Amino acid sequence: MLGVVLLLLSPLSWRMGEIDLPNEYWWKQAFLVLLLLFIFYTNQSFVVPRVLLKGKTYTYLLMAIIGGILFYYIIVSFEQLIQYPLRMHETFSPDRPFDPKRRWIPGDVFQVMLYLLSVGLSTSLALVQKWQKDEEHRQELEKQRIKTELSYLKAQINPHFFFNTLNNIYSLTNLDVKKAQEALLKLSRMMRYVLYENQKETTLLSKEVDFIRDYIELMKMRLTDKVKLNIHLDEAEDHHIIAPMLLLPFLENSFKHGISS
Repeated sequence: MLGVVLLLLSPLSWRMGEIDLPNEYWWKQAFLVLLLLFIFYTNQSFVVPRVLLKGKTYTYLLMAIIGGILFYYIIVSFEQLIQYPLRMHETFSPDRPFDPKRRWIPGDVFQVMLYLLSVGLSTSLALVQKWQKDEEHRQELEKQRIKTELSYLKAQINPHFFFNTLNNIYSLTNLDVKKAQEALLKLSRMMRYVLYENQKETTLLSKEVDFIRDYIELMKMRLTDKVKLNIHLDEAEDHHIIAPMLLLPFLENSFKHGISS
């Protein structure tokens, strides 16, 4: 696609229907397109990553200038090889004498502009690709950080939570055996949730809500009649998901700091 665009950009290509251009013209155009494509992909894949992105800006600019000079002389040499100037002179000015040293300045300027366009586009593409790669890497690191923090949080929650819960049930056995049995049933459900759901990255919100309800019921058993709790939990829809044990620290802090104070 880039080659077709560059070909159509040539001023002489606009007059294809008006002038019978020689074969040498198309040979030169094909060579020019191939050379520009080579420059484009070489600059994008090798020069920019290994020079410009390594902080060697002045080296890169020097290489671009030298590359432009080489590009110009390669084109001129190819034109001489296929006798392009002579054939173009015979097509456009057959009645005038041919001067092999005379150059068509607008054509040379146009070719240099194509070189600059190829280098500029390939450099921009390489920089965009580098930015996208860095952004993907940053997002992956952020995911790993969150995952590590969540795993650490879970490791801190589980021993602390079950230690307090077992102490509560032990206290209930001396006060109300039936309540202690109910507490053990709730604890078994919670342990099942922790063992099977806590290892997953996500769980259903409805399961998390059931876990919270059991936790609140266990905590209510150790409260006196002076403490009143107003709790309202909406029914969670099954398609909502959440990280397991994510809400428990808020409940623990509420009971620890809110009620105790």
